[in-house]
Amino acid sequence: MTSATISRPCVISSLPATKPGPALQVSGVLPEEQEHLAANIKKASMEWASQVAQTKQLDLAFATRLASCTRPSDAVALCSEWMNHRVDSAVAMQHRLLEMWLDAVTASTVRKIAARLDGETAPRNDGE
Repeated sequence: MTSATISRPCVISSLPATKPGPALQVSGVLPEEQEHLAANIKKASMEWASQVAQTKQLDLAFATRLASCTRPSDAVALCSEWMNHRVDSAVAMQHRLLEMWLDAVTASTVRKIAARLDGETAPRNDGE
């Protein structure tokens, strides 16, 4: 049996072209807010990826130590230490993500209040 090439259109090439624009568009949100939100999401993603890489390295170190355990009690103690470390890491990362979210919400709220105040203090030209 000979191999034949299958001539089907590529799924990606058959997708309709899209207009260039911001990667993240949220209805009812100002462009500056969208940029700030996208920057915060990127920062959180980078921190999370860094934390995952660190966790992987620590897990490998614990695995090496576990392989060298000769008594069950040593293995149990090491597993307990590993689990405590994993829980502490997860809690720390959750706290950091919460702090980043609160910073983003606070900054957004402050900008919105400032914009409203600027609009209210602007001279009105409605015939008065």
